[in-house]
Amino acid sequence: MFKRSRKITVAVAAVFLLQSLTAVTVAGSDSFSETAGGCTPGVCAGNEETTDAGNFAAAGAASVTAEEVAAADTSREMKELSAEYESAEYENNQVLVMYNDGTIELRTYESAKALEEGLGELDSDESVCMYQPNFSYESDSADLISMDRMLDTGGMDEADDSVSVPSDTTAVNPDDVSTADAVVNDTYYPAQWALHNDGTFKGSGGKTVSQAGIDVNAEEAWANYSGKRDVLIAIVDTGVDIYSPELAGHIWTNPNEIAANGVDDDNNGYVDDINGWDFYYNNNVVYYGFEDDHGTHCAGSMVAASNNGIGIAGLADYPNIRLMPVKALGGSDGSGSTLSVILGIRYAERCGAQICNLSMGTQTSDPMLYQVIKNSDMLFVVAAGNNTKGQNNTDLYPSYPASYNLDNIISVANIASDGSLSNSSCYGKYSVDLAAPGTDILGLVSRDKYGYQTGTSMAAPLVTAAAAMVYSNSDRITLADTKDILLSTTKNLGSVAGRCVTGGMLDAGAAVAYDTSRISSRDWQRSVGQGRPHSFGFYR
Repeated sequence: MFKRSRKITVAVAAVFLLQSLTAVTVAGSDSFSETAGGCTPGVCAGNEETTDAGNFAAAGAASVTAEEVAAADTSREMKELSAEYESAEYENNQVLVMYNDGTIELRTYESAKALEEGLGELDSDESVCMYQPNFSYESDSADLISMDRMLDTGGMDEADDSVSVPSDTTAVNPDDVSTADAVVNDTYYPAQWALHNDGTFKGSGGKTVSQAGIDVNAEEAWANYSGKRDVLIAIVDTGVDIYSPELAGHIWTNPNEIAANGVDDDNNGYVDDINGWDFYYNNNVVYYGFEDDHGTHCAGSMVAASNNGIGIAGLADYPNIRLMPVKALGGSDGSGSTLSVILGIRYAERCGAQICNLSMGTQTSDPMLYQVIKNSDMLFVVAAGNNTKGQNNTDLYPSYPASYNLDNIISVANIASDGSLSNSSCYGKYSVDLAAPGTDILGLVSRDKYGYQTGTSMAAPLVTAAAAMVYSNSDRITLADTKDILLSTTKNLGSVAGRCVTGGMLDAGAAVAYDTSRISSRDWQRSVGQGRPHSFGFYR
């Protein structure tokens, strides 16, 4: 029998399995493979990169911790860590393999015995950089919208909202909404407290008394935005309703692909990927309906059409800011896998995305995902995570990928309209960067309807949108500069003082207005431990 090395246990969340992507039969197993291709060469592609661990939930306790992987200095040490996974951790006998050239292969073995033999072969195969379970990813249930509580431009039905926000949350009645004094004329803009909070919004059944000024200062951001270059945001999530008139002007179109001709015109490995790709079902359809509400809601917060007399306003509704839908999660539970998320990230960067929104997370560390993020040039804005079990402090109970100490990650907590930190939001003095509105967030969902969602998944898109505005408002700053600007301009907030690196919340107005002539452009720091400082003064 193949010998496994020492076991180290960490707590993990429940597993949700991604449907199999098996394709080609190989000896003793089925396999799905994808080559590294364009932009970033993959986890171990031809170099001795330092590696750490990634995201979401395994079936049992995971054998490899983030600390162990961060301490691995070479591909050899990374492969040694691969051997620490127990056979039982490989759900459905699936093994995710990364080769030295960056190629990824998902092997599904026919039996436990075949799995053991296969692991032994992988361990001795010098062309293999690393191997691991194909961990499951999910958008937290705290973030999912109740389908009973939605509204459209014709009215709103009030019903139980037990999934997304407390069940007694007050619905917004369009008859009570007035846009007379609003900067934009979108029907529900007065209910978008995250953009402009005048203190009148009532959340959580009227129990949340809003505090004026607890918002991202959107109107100042709009007043100071000029837009000097294009920016492309990848939303790696569930799908996005690309047919909604609220998003139509912002959906990315692949300039090198001819629609519906059945040919991979740009030779990127994906046929007819006109508006993105679905790595959950493995096709070019990026919107199916209700299962894509999570991603659609995130997209609306970013770029929904403003001043069009209907619906909501997105923070970054500008023609030079586009959105690439990358469906990595799906099904009724909003789940995915290491493979779907990694392929989605690689695809996004290969197609030109500069900023990536990841409104997902778990407590399991995933070495391949870590390395893909670490090697990427993109800025990743990541939900800090939701936890209702008293394990909200991610300094003690990490949530991945938000907790990775990588320079190109911004981790975002969730605050309510009264400025309080949400009870479900994760936080961390050293592991979360800033807070943003994420409770009772009114946004776009399927079929041109609107509904509330709550969670760090809702907070992250506002930071992503602000990042896109800051980056595109200057033609001289880098994405690393963009992160520094966002974190140096936060508004001090007592509820998160000592609970995140900055001790404050997103101020998009101050960030967009920031004098970039003060910036000495910098690039991402690739060294382990260069992501977050252990003092607030770094950003002040």
